[in-house]
Amino acid sequence: MRAVLLSPNDPAWPQLVAGLPADIYYLPGYAIVCARQVQGEPLLFAAWERERLWVLALIVRPVPPALVEGRPLFDAASPYGYSGPLVRAGDGVLESWCARAIGALRAELKERDIVALFARLHPLRPHPLAPLADAGMLVHHGDTVVVDLTRSSEELWRATRSRFRTDIQALCRRGFSASMDQSCARLADFQDLYYQTMKRVGATQEYFLSSDYYATLQENLNGHLHLCSVESDGRLACGGLFTEMDGIVQYHLGGTHDEFLLFSPSKLMFHFVRSWAKERGNAILHIGGGHGGAADNLFHFKRGFSSQTVPFRTWRLVTDVDAYERLNGRWRALGGDDWVERSDDYFPAYRRPLPSP
Repeated sequence: MRAVLLSPNDPAWPQLVAGLPADIYYLPGYAIVCARQVQGEPLLFAAWERERLWVLALIVRPVPPALVEGRPLFDAASPYGYSGPLVRAGDGVLESWCARAIGALRAELKERDIVALFARLHPLRPHPLAPLADAGMLVHHGDTVVVDLTRSSEELWRATRSRFRTDIQALCRRGFSASMDQSCARLADFQDLYYQTMKRVGATQEYFLSSDYYATLQENLNGHLHLCSVESDGRLACGGLFTEMDGIVQYHLGGTHDEFLLFSPSKLMFHFVRSWAKERGNAILHIGGGHGGAADNLFHFKRGFSSQTVPFRTWRLVTDVDAYERLNGRWRALGGDDWVERSDDYFPAYRRPLPSP
């Protein structure tokens, strides 16, 4: 077996990914975008042996200096989105190969003082769960909604919640129209719309994306990124960024203008994108789930377009138990005597924001 960590400018990265049923989350350009958001380093771990292959995209960040005593330490996370490990192996060796690759991953990360890894698993690119659970911890957060685009247009329409069908027809009568902007010409308008939406819902600071994020995303995902616009009298009422690769269309970001909330134009947007994606020969539209995977109002809304769901899980791996416990201990010391250990809802635990004084 050969196991390496590759940088985005290494030609082996796209070559390895090209040999797998990938998605945009595995492209070096996408990893670069995500790494810039968190001031991290994008890397691809790859292990291969003859026809077998195992890859995982990573964003490596330094552990906050206040927690570290001695040499610098790091941790890693998969790029934002559904970007867990991808695997290829011959019949009869899949789980054993995954276990060996995960062992090589652990050793490589520990060698580089990367003490912990948090990975969001791809719901549509399944990986054997047993090797992941044996090495670390699997957490099931909930389900995400998928639309089977191999079904007929008539079947997809019938599968739409009846109230949604009525609302979509009403939007069309009122003059709302949807279109797909493959050049993302209105990206600046969408950026303002998304900012307004995040402010309205009280999103945390990490969701207020910079102009550089949008520009780099458009540049690095050229040909894979599309902007759906829903307009009323030439005004952008609703918009969504969608990615497309290897038969999967993913809902990435979306927002609705305050003035048009009453009409719920996003219903027309998803209906349009569903038809657009199907016409282009894609097999699946992945709408996603609720906040953090919860079965909340957002999840219920998305279920209005399809009753088909798939589980969303994360994987947590500690590569250096002693270093990890020291960091948690340092966190507790900084958090004060009244700090209370909570459940495993945050990983790495020492990344949880410190309590206010």
